[in-house]
Amino acid sequence: MEIKLSARMEAVIGLAGKGLCIADIGCDHALVGMAAVKRGLYERALAMDLREGPLEAAKNNILEAGLAEKIECRLSDGAGALKENECDAAIVAGMGGHLIINIIKKDIEKFKALHRFVLQPQSDVGAVRRFLVAEGFEIADEDMVFEEGKYYPMMSVISRACDEDDNQSSSAQYDDVLYEFGKGLLGKKNPVLKKYLEYREGILTGVIANIEQADMDADRKEERLCELKHELDLVRRGLCILRT
Repeated sequence: MEIKLSARMEAVIGLAGKGLCIADIGCDHALVGMAAVKRGLYERALAMDLREGPLEAAKNNILEAGLAEKIECRLSDGAGALKENECDAAIVAGMGGHLIINIIKKDIEKFKALHRFVLQPQSDVGAVRRFLVAEGFEIADEDMVFEEGKYYPMMSVISRACDEDDNQSSSAQYDDVLYEFGKGLLGKKNPVLKKYLEYREGILTGVIANIEQADMDADRKEERLCELKHELDLVRRGLCILRT
């Protein structure tokens, strides 16, 4: 069975590193775990999902690929069925940002025990970065791809042994722009991020112009314009970094 990954999943697996065992949390059809094992990046994998349907499809794919001895399927709510120190790494991809935060919060000691984990939030990416930094994790690397009309940021995360002072020091290295768009992506001047920010700049500029001309409650108009102009300011500050 040939394992074909989307550009998004290729980028995710590119951040996953190498090791003995990787857990794909919310595995869908288990293609990422299968690719990780087939390519020799990991010796074993766990395919974990909350839903019976995708897990059954994952089992069938694993059997067809001849990987049943190396990949185990588990019904799991987030990382609930993952044992501590069982895996080197984990992937949590294709979910909303706040759901990812809740998955990590619920089993945070398991995530702290991992060598690394890869996150690909579909929304609220800034909130995910803020949570990680506040909890003492380090965002070691980032990537971003454009696929089928959508932009997908992702990050590789490691745990740091640190005290409260270290957390405060790490937080001090971030500002709103770095949280929203990624210290790693901005530092590498990621071209996909640049394309995304230019797109957002155009959208926001048009929306602001329309609201300024709209006949609506004055207080609500002022509040909404303030929100949009703040977002536009962040976007332009990000573009300034990428263009220097």
